[in-house]
This record gives sequence, C-alpha cells and structure tokens, in this order.
Amino acid sequence: MNHSQVAKFAPRRSLLPAMLLATLMALTACGGEGTVMKINLAPPEGTGTPADGITAVNIAVEVKKDGELQNEGTISFSTDLGTFDNSDLENPVRKTSVELEMGQASAQLYSVQAGTATVRVEYTDAETGLVDASTELSVLFNYALVPVETEPKPATIEFISADPETIKIFNTSSEGQTSTKITFQVLDKLNLPIANQQIYFSIPKPLGEATLVPTEIKSDVNGYAVTYLTSGRVAGVAEVVASTAPYSGDSTNLPANYVAGTAKIHVIAGSANYNHFSAGCLRTTLGGRNVTGEQMKCVAYVADRDTQEIPNQPVLFATEAGAVLPLVYTGSNGYAETTYTTQDPKPYPTVAGSGTLPEEFNYLKSSTDPLGKFLSAFSYFDPTIQGGSWVSLADANFGVRKGEVLYNTPTYILDQLLLVYDGTAAEALEDRNPSDSLVTMITITGGEELLLFDENQNGYCDEGSLDTFLSMGEPFIDRNDNGQYDPGEYFLDADNDGSWTAPVGAGAQRVPFLASDDCTQWKKNTQIWKQFKFMLTENKAAFKGFALASSTSSYEPSSSTPEGTLVTSVKVGYGQGVALDIYFLDSYLNQIAATAGDSIECAMEGEVDIEVTPASQKIAIGMGPAAAGSVMISGVQKDPMEKKPGTSMVTCTATFTLGDNSEPYEVSLKIPAEVTE
Repeated sequence: MNHSQVAKFAPRRSLLPAMLLATLMALTACGGEGTVMKINLAPPEGTGTPADGITAVNIAVEVKKDGELQNEGTISFSTDLGTFDNSDLENPVRKTSVELEMGQASAQLYSVQAGTATVRVEYTDAETGLVDASTELSVLFNYALVPVETEPKPATIEFISADPETIKIFNTSSEGQTSTKITFQVLDKLNLPIANQQIYFSIPKPLGEATLVPTEIKSDVNGYAVTYLTSGRVAGVAEVVASTAPYSGDSTNLPANYVAGTAKIHVIAGSANYNHFSAGCLRTTLGGRNVTGEQMKCVAYVADRDTQEIPNQPVLFATEAGAVLPLVYTGSNGYAETTYTTQDPKPYPTVAGSGTLPEEFNYLKSSTDPLGKFLSAFSYFDPTIQGGSWVSLADANFGVRKGEVLYNTPTYILDQLLLVYDGTAAEALEDRNPSDSLVTMITITGGEELLLFDENQNGYCDEGSLDTFLSMGEPFIDRNDNGQYDPGEYFLDADNDGSWTAPVGAGAQRVPFLASDDCTQWKKNTQIWKQFKFMLTENKAAFKGFALASSTSSYEPSSSTPEGTLVTSVKVGYGQGVALDIYFLDSYLNQIAATAGDSIECAMEGEVDIEVTPASQKIAIGMGPAAAGSVMISGVQKDPMEKKPGTSMVTCTATFTLGDNSEPYEVSLKIPAEVTE
C-alpha cells in the first residue's frame, strides 16, 4: 500500500470509534429502559396568547418508552399563572392530571392576567407509581382588548400611593405637611384600568376633624381616582375608603356590585413638649427597702405643645436604686408604662448635717428629750416654680394626669413628725435620716424645651422678642437629693463631651434648669426630662406608733390642741371626743408602706367607757407620708343620772402582712384616756 492509500484510509479508521459511541448512546436512550416525553405547544412557545380567559394554549404530550408509545400512566400539569378550567375564572385551577391514551395527553391553559406562566409537566409510570420524566416550559400571555360590546365592571380598587405617606396634625406643632395626595386605581377582573367610573371617598372612622376633598370623582383614562386628605387635631391612622357607592361604615346595606379599597395614612403629632411631658409612679411610698422583688407601675405621659398625645414615642426611665425597665414606647393615648422593682442598689445614703443637703432636709433631734422633734425631709426640687423651689412631698400630687402639671394644693401638711421613742431607740436614730430612703427616678424623651413666655403665641422662641424659655441641662439622677448635679452622679452625656453639660447661661452653676431669654439657644430637638422621687421604706415598723391631733380635734370643756401636736394622752368629757391621726415609722423615720390587707384594730380597757371610732380600719396603701389611720376617742355616758369620771387605756394595734412570703407582725400604740364629768 502506497502512501496515498494510507492517507485515504486514515480518516475512516479515526471515525469508526466515534460512530460506535454515537450508536451506543442512541440505543441507551431509545432502547432498554429509556423514556422520552415530547411536548408540543399550540401556539408555539414564545408566541403570545391573549389573556382574555377565552383563548387557550394547548399543551400536547407524547410519551414513548423503549421507542413504544405508552398506553398507561398519568400526565400531571401545574402552573403558577392562569387556569386549566375557564368555567370559573375567579377560582383558577392550577393543577390537573390526564391519563395517557395511545401515548397521548393534552391540557388547555387560559389566563385573565398578562405575564409568563411557568408550566411543569410530569409523567408518572403506572407500574412503579414514580415520576419517570418531567420538564418545564414557559407560556406567554399578552394583555387582551376587552370586546367593545362588553362593558367593563370594577373588580378591584387598589391603593396606589400617598404623597407624602405621613402627615402632621393641623396645629401649631405641625412644622410639616398637613395634607396628602391619595391615589387609587379602578381595575376590572383582567386587571385592566376602567375609565369614567364614579368613585366615592370617605373616612368611616373619623379622626378628629380630618377632611377629604373631593369626596367623589370619576376615574381618568388610566383608572386613577385622586383625593386629598387634610389632617385634623388628632393623631392616629386615618383610613380613607374609595368605593363604587357611598360608604358610611355600615356594611349591611351595600349594593351587590359594591367594590372598595382602603388607604391607611399615618397622622402624627408635633414634637414632645416639656410642659406637657409628665411622669410618676402609682405609689409614692413602696415597702421594699429591705425586700427584693416588690413592684409598682410607673407612667410617663407625652404630648406636644397643643396637648395632643404622641403615640409610639420612645421614653427612657432610669433610677437611683432598684431596677426599672428602661426603654418603653407610648401607646395611642400618649402613655408609656414601665415596672419598677426593688433590688440592689439601695437608695444613696445621706448623712445628716453633712452639707450635702439643704438645711431644711436635715432632721433635728434631741438625745435628752424623749419627745424629740424630727423634721421630715420629704422634699424635692421643682425648677418650674419661680426659677426653682423645694417642694414638700406632702404637698405634691404624684398622680399622672393628662395635660396637667403634677402639683396640687396640699390636702394635708406634714412638715413635722413628732416621734415617741424609748432609750433603746435613740442610738438607732443616730444614723437615720428620712432622706436616706428617697429614690430619684428620671424620665427622658426627645422634644422641645418649654417656652415660658411666648409673646405672639406662635409656638416658637423668636429672636428679638420678649420670649423666654426653660433651658435644660443634660439629664442626671440627683441621688443625694440636693437639687443640683454633683460629680459622680449618673448623667446622660447627650453631646458626648465626657462631662455633664449645664443649661444655657448657667455658668458654673449645677442646677438642672435655668430660665433664658436668648432664643438663639432654644432647642426644639433635644432630650427633655422629668425628675421625680418616691420613698422606698422598710415594710416593718421599727418604733412605737405615735398620734398627732388632727384638724378636727377638740378637747372639752375648755382646752384645744393645734393640728399636728403630739398627743400622749387624751382628756374628754361625756359626749365629747378628740380626733387623732396615728403613725408608724420604720428605722429611717419614714412612714412605712402598707400592703393590701394591713389593718388597725382599736380596743378600750379600764374603769370608764370609752368609744373608739372606727374600731377597725384598713391601712392606706403607700401613697405618701400619710397617717396609717385616724380615730375618734369619745366619752360614753350610759346612765343619764350619773357622770362617772375615770381613766381607761385605748390600745390601737396595727397588723402588717409584709407580703405573701413573710409572717405578719403587730405593733401597738397605747393612749391613756381620761373622762371628766
């Protein structure tokens, strides 16, 4: 064989293995166990079909196994768009199954929505029950024109947009848009826009004086219907309804073809205002100084300068002693609630006469006088009273009330407590001070400083005017109760300069607030805060009780005792009486805090009849340095012909429960009573 012959045969030898490999692959696919599923679309894949719910895409399937058409088995069709049954277009059929006949099966897919449907086709072998072949294909549906003779009917009214999405209430705190453009779109069952459709707008749940203009309109060529919402003086969510018939909120008498859509627009209040930001706890005396786990609710109220409640406003609580849930948000009523729990640390100790407190805070005592006087230190600093003043807790109202400053005309005066004690108690009193039990809590939120004087009533501090405002220093916890910031006290470093920042114009002063007429320094977006105090007392009396004459006390026949005077014995005539207020103190000289179920029982024993009214009473639960109870001691004349003088002993016994996990205990106060003729 010559070279040319070799050249001719070489290619044939190299092609032979490739031909054998191709033949083998063909036998594997078409012979043996091979299954082939062929799909045919009409119209072909990639061709658009009208999304009119009438025109169908035919999906034909042919299945061969080992080259033979299969007469058994099931073809399953599924789609993510359209329906395999157009008899009820509102309830699309997305899956269907067809049994093979002569290796053939088919299904028809319809749609009323334009888009691309992903169709999955699966062949399930009749013998094994397993899916033996599967594939996915795409079916395109185009927008269909509605026949001229068919009048489109609204199927949905969709909320498209609000510009802006949030508006302010309509008042002096608005400082932003108070109206918004609301757009709806009217669509038929094919999601095609409907023009010239009458649409009515309403606010079924009124939100203040919020209004809509217009209240009815016809949709434009794109199906759009537009109205404008203007806020009233109430914050919240305004639900605007667009409907094909007027709607007042009553859904019982609507027409059969009624269609509606709803837009929810958030109407928010202005900035929180210091003058309408208040805080306090629901009790001002809590018996938890020596007990862990006692709790009470504390509340903050947040409103803008027009007294409009501010919802969803973050409020921060911080405390000197115990623990409090720090961050809470106001509800729709402007209130934020948290829980205070007694635990370590204890209230900051204050040494009497050390100079860390104003003089009026120090109690006075006499080591020689068994009836020594002790000045109660129930006071705190209030910056809003004529540039700053100390206020007795006894004169304060600690209830949180909407839109009111938390001070009220005092209903009782308790500036002075007179204590009866024996020699064993005197030593314990050396290191006791009522201020040791005061707990400072602060509440912080974001807002604007208070305008003390607003010359033109525009809600702003105007330069060059007579306007003045209350400049605020950074929030701090006044743990030593002296009304000023002292190094070491906790503070919120709002400006991140590493030190406590005093109010504008305070210079070297450490007061928390200061009046200013420099409106360039007025802050509309800062940390506003309130400070309040409550008494964390022991819940067990440490000393014998004592009684003070009340305002209704009367000694007959000729003497009387001023209110607040210590009473160690009483003298009454027949048919006459004396009213007393009874107190019990803990080891820190504080009125102890009672719990539910605590009571006082009074009884008489002696040679003459004495009436004590009431004989039994509940102890008021810790709402400040108030009396544990009040009684009237009277002489009783049983025989009209005889007025027998003499003495008896009145014993009033207080029972304290101390909570569920402690044994109750008793403490008694004995008051000698003399009955005169």
